[in-house]
Amino acid sequence: MLCWLPHIIINYPGIIHYDSGEMLSSYMNHTLYNHHPLLQTIFWGGFVCGVEHITGSYNIGVFLFVLFQSLYGSFITALCLDYVYKKKYPVIAVFVSFCVIGLSPAFARHATTVCKDSNHTFYFLLMLWFMAKIMDMKDSVWTERKNILYIAGFILSLLLVAFSKKSGIYVVILTAPFMLLYLFRYKKCFAFVLVSFIIGIAVVNSVEYAINNVWHIGNDDTRESYSIPFQQTARFVRDYGEDVTDEERKIIDAVLDYDALGSVYRPDLSDPVKATYKTGSTDEELSEYMGVWFRMFFRHPTVYIQATLNNTYGYFYPENIGVYKDLLFTSECIDESKIFAPEALKDFSFKFRDFLMKFRDIPVIGLSMSLGFYVWMDIFIMAYFMLFRRDKKFAVINIPVLVTLLTCIASPVNNTMRYGLPIMFAAQILICMCFRSKSEEEGYE
Repeated sequence: MLCWLPHIIINYPGIIHYDSGEMLSSYMNHTLYNHHPLLQTIFWGGFVCGVEHITGSYNIGVFLFVLFQSLYGSFITALCLDYVYKKKYPVIAVFVSFCVIGLSPAFARHATTVCKDSNHTFYFLLMLWFMAKIMDMKDSVWTERKNILYIAGFILSLLLVAFSKKSGIYVVILTAPFMLLYLFRYKKCFAFVLVSFIIGIAVVNSVEYAINNVWHIGNDDTRESYSIPFQQTARFVRDYGEDVTDEERKIIDAVLDYDALGSVYRPDLSDPVKATYKTGSTDEELSEYMGVWFRMFFRHPTVYIQATLNNTYGYFYPENIGVYKDLLFTSECIDESKIFAPEALKDFSFKFRDFLMKFRDIPVIGLSMSLGFYVWMDIFIMAYFMLFRRDKKFAVINIPVLVTLLTCIASPVNNTMRYGLPIMFAAQILICMCFRSKSEEEGYE
């Protein structure tokens, strides 16, 4: 927290990512929309507006929210570092991980930014901590009633992960079978964890149903869900438009603006193509479009492969600087008459930001700000656990990280650091586990 404090003070009242700006605006204007996580919107907006009612200042509300987020974020991160420290992994490894999280601008900047991905990352780490603790316990200590609190905390962490980001539910669902498979021999613990996942997934689905069908809060994520096929279609039209039949063109045009696809297509960003999506498209038209998309693949399959690789390679390319604009925002989508940086700090905060960005150019140290570096680190960690250590427990802990990587690949933007924050933070804990622990109590499976 002390390492992150300069970022909090210098950027008063806080760095607000543009998504969070939209979320706050929708709360203030009573136009709630479920495109961004609704519960995060209500919590963030309710916190700021609640403080404003008491103090008369939105700035104070933003600052206190940043302070609160940084406090519980540093606490959760400390829990994870404490776990590997008490497991007696090399102290130097734990210390280096602490220094990277505390001092690297990529970590400190995001930890102190109002951003749904920052909150999601802390909840993600909390879920990993509960997973590790519960798998350590297995069946040996379930006679103590107080350990039921771990299950309650685990359920809470599942809900926080699922509600803090749209892709969070996939992290929960895809992690469940691997954790349950690991615990299958430990019947009581298996039953508790199974019930936890069932409760968590059921609550999320129930709340989402209520949001969409009871409260009728809008949410059209179709363009997000079809991001990959839309991008592939646009590249096909650009490169092989003469091979598209009139019937296929008509079907595509019912969903996307066919005439614009070739000109707006950007290999590394699907947003321009998604922007041509016709919101009035029916389910039948989407179904027909997917049929055309499937048939076109067999004519020029390499086009689809190229479209996908061009929109994802940045997540695997350590040298790629990527989308660093996530570190640059001071405030976005906010009425500056209500939330603003004091003039005495504003210029200095921008100079401080520019100074921090130069860390990316420093040899070796600059890799601490490379998402691609952490992606490969995690891939090698997983291979190490499976091939050399044959450690199933820590391989299971790494499953949510790999699922996060899959969601990054499916995302509309190439190499966006905030999407990969869970990978970056978790890598600092997992790298410690690659070393041999001095603890005689903990064996290796």
